[in-house]
Amino acid sequence: MREMPSFAHEIYHCKNLRARRGQEIMYLHVNLKTRRVAPFSMTFRAGIAEAAKAHEQLPVPEWCGCRIVSARTPSTPRFQRASAPE
Repeated sequence: MREMPSFAHEIYHCKNLRARRGQEIMYLHVNLKTRRVAPFSMTFRAGIAEAAKAHEQLPVPEWCGCRIVSARTPSTPRFQRASAPE
């Protein structure tokens, strides 16, 4: 499993079933004592692994894994495909 679990979902129009919106969320665990990102507990990891297995047959949306970059210059593309994990 990736160190930072994420999930994505799409919202479809009820009449024509076209995708209208999409969202990808990345989870981070923050240790409130150190105020830093920390590993998830084994209980949480087990729950995420179970959910991932239940959904592994579903197609991954094409836009998953894209990253939004700063649009400070006109030549900067709004979205870029993130590099493949190694």
